[in-house]
Amino acid sequence: MVNLTIYKFNTQNIQMRETPPHRAEKLHLKQAAIWDFWVNEIDKDEDRLRAERFLGKINHSPPYLDIGCGPGRVLEALAQSGETQIYGIDLSEKMIERARQRMTPYLKESTSEQVLIGDMMAIDQVFPDQEFATIFLSRVLQQTYRRLARSVLESVAKISSPNAQVFLSVRSTAMAPREKSFVHGEPGSYRHRTGWIKTYYRESDLNDAARGLFDIQSLRESRGSGPNPMIDWHAELRRR
Repeated sequence: MVNLTIYKFNTQNIQMRETPPHRAEKLHLKQAAIWDFWVNEIDKDEDRLRAERFLGKINHSPPYLDIGCGPGRVLEALAQSGETQIYGIDLSEKMIERARQRMTPYLKESTSEQVLIGDMMAIDQVFPDQEFATIFLSRVLQQTYRRLARSVLESVAKISSPNAQVFLSVRSTAMAPREKSFVHGEPGSYRHRTGWIKTYYRESDLNDAARGLFDIQSLRESRGSGPNPMIDWHAELRRR
């Protein structure tokens, strides 16, 4: 089990590893504020069912970490299957509040130590090295710029145990919203009317981000269902 009593997260101590300084930090905090606003729209029962179906299709083992855990639907599905070595992190305070409410019946007094507020760019400052055997990174990289994806995966690699599995999904350039405004100097990033910035990835972007850190076990592009289907990349990575 992770002893998080010595791994306290402090947003004032985040050291961004990219230039220009603080640009990524400001972006992530702004994105988190938008997620705070949308928490009720995001937290739907179909998300729980989707999480259960996903977990039923993959081989996974504890300890688990869900980066960008949102309202805790994946964490809940894991807890309902009897798992206790479950950790989640998200930069949205409202999402974490909802996730903690959801997980308290399972994790009891450990909830606040296992469901944390934190930035994906500083994930290796929150958790011990080589700790997690299974890590989820679902639609998280699209909240940052392409040039930072490598830094995020470097941090993830540090906290991954040998041969750990990372399940990653991210928006594909196949559904990039051409009518939206480009973010100057950030390829693949678009600004929506709400102020939300989303980044769309090519296959080569994911290969470059993972190179030397993870072996790509599978990488496929898939289209969702419904009237406005999303097109995502789904990758299974294994720690080298």
